[in-house]
Amino acid sequence: MVHLARTKDRKEANYLVIGWKNSALAQLLFAAMMAAAGAAVCAGSSAAGAPDYHTYVIEETPEETEPETVPETEPETVPETEPETETEEVKPSPAADRFNLADVYPEGADPEDPLTSLGGGLFEKLYEKDNSWNQSVFGASSRKPEQVAGQLGRSRASLLGKYNITDEKHNPDDPSTWVVGKWNHIRVDVRDANGTATPEVSNVKQILAMASVYTWYHDPGDTETFSRYANELWKASHKSSMSMSKVYYDTDCLTREAVEKAMKKGNRTKKATSSELEGDTGDAVLAMATASELAQNAGAAGDAVMVQAAEGTADGTGQVSADPTGQAAALEADLIAEQGNEAGYDNIEEYQECPGHLDLSVKVTVWTMDGEKNLFRLDKIGSSAENMNERWWGWTNQTMEEARRLAESDWYEDYGLSVSLFSKTAPLTEGEIEEQLALLPENLSPERLALAKTALESIGKIPYYWGGKPVSPDYDGNHFYNIIAADYKGRIFRGLDCSGWLTWAYWHGLGRKLPEMSTAGQIHLGRGIRRKNLQTGDIIIRAGTDETIGHVLMFLRWAEDGRAVCVHETGGVTNNVCLTYNTDTGASCRNLLD
Repeated sequence: MVHLARTKDRKEANYLVIGWKNSALAQLLFAAMMAAAGAAVCAGSSAAGAPDYHTYVIEETPEETEPETVPETEPETVPETEPETETEEVKPSPAADRFNLADVYPEGADPEDPLTSLGGGLFEKLYEKDNSWNQSVFGASSRKPEQVAGQLGRSRASLLGKYNITDEKHNPDDPSTWVVGKWNHIRVDVRDANGTATPEVSNVKQILAMASVYTWYHDPGDTETFSRYANELWKASHKSSMSMSKVYYDTDCLTREAVEKAMKKGNRTKKATSSELEGDTGDAVLAMATASELAQNAGAAGDAVMVQAAEGTADGTGQVSADPTGQAAALEADLIAEQGNEAGYDNIEEYQECPGHLDLSVKVTVWTMDGEKNLFRLDKIGSSAENMNERWWGWTNQTMEEARRLAESDWYEDYGLSVSLFSKTAPLTEGEIEEQLALLPENLSPERLALAKTALESIGKIPYYWGGKPVSPDYDGNHFYNIIAADYKGRIFRGLDCSGWLTWAYWHGLGRKLPEMSTAGQIHLGRGIRRKNLQTGDIIIRAGTDETIGHVLMFLRWAEDGRAVCVHETGGVTNNVCLTYNTDTGASCRNLLD
């Protein structure tokens, strides 16, 4: 069965719908091409040889001559002209430099959905493979050093540094816990096979173009050969390596402020020596040691014990229940906070010693059509002598040019397929996040601090997608980067728009989903404030109009030059979450927290 069906309004083009039998596809494609050519010849011949039925010859009657009497007849009626039928625009004929399988729909497929075409299905599968690989390679930056070490076969012992009082997992009395827990630097190097640095990390469109040209000269409808060719070339054209540095040390990595902050939080200090027990704070320190030891004994015995603290506990009862779940550690933190940790403050320099650093390096090589080392030379299937025939002589100048033309054409315009490249926006390392958090005003509420951390951690991890809204407060539940139908700008990775990201940030950071998920609704949330009164976690927002698009950002802090430092989801250059300055003094500012 062969028939034409109208497509979307995009180009009012027609797709050829062919029965689902690959063995007949090539013959039908060829027949369609020949029929189109034959129709053009017939149309031309008919136009040249047809008589002009609208030319009439009128003979003049000589003067003074009576005309012959002619019997009256009914006046001639002009035959009604049949209404012109709308001629459907015919899809371009199959050709070497077209993605022909994108025009072929299996029986029962929806011709309104380009991804249901034979080419669309192959396109989607290869992009999913490419996207999965990208996330695996570049996702290492969001994993802990201990996780990456396991992947690389590195021992845990190779990650040990010195005691870091700012790391809550470190026990000052147990060196085996002194694992360097975050990256100091992350270096990502993406190059083509010729060693040229490139921002693009996907060659899928070029590979699909080559597969299309190759199958055109063999069997245009052979989807199995197309798929095998594309997958093997993709696999051969992608290389990556990942490495970790050894633990190294530098100076001035832990500031006095960072150490004091850790002490105020109750992070564990080293066991007191006899000299440290002297003075006014000795009793408190001794009480902490006693509480910890008793808790350990209680844990071993499986019983809870009551411990009398030297200065009383935070609740004023003077007693604390110590059990194996770590309540003694809570007592220790309370005592540190209550006593001002004066003993610890006397030895701040001891804790400022560099605890050690680790760097992560990711190197990626993606072959392209460019340079001496290119995809054409890499292609083993297309260059194999056993695959030559009377039409295919390998990658000649002609066939390479056909593949390049196809790869450089607008697939969204021609086939409705969006070639949206994986956006590689470098996420912040934990060290960089800590640096940003350290610039925030002091005495922030836990809610505002949680929002800032959530926003900074999401940079480079959530793609922009017009109209994208969250369905879960976590990352995995939203299936970011899964391929979906293209938005109005051709973006095909599942993600969030600016207001969707703001909703997600509040949901993820505070467990509170905003009741409005659009700028039109969010501009009415909370209470309006003056720009000068913005605090971390507040929003800067403009609602859209018929002529403009709304936008919302989360405020972090003021820069030294007075500009607002914000985090937002943008559909601009990065197509991802990014850190930016904002100078829009006319936008609305709102406090959603208090």
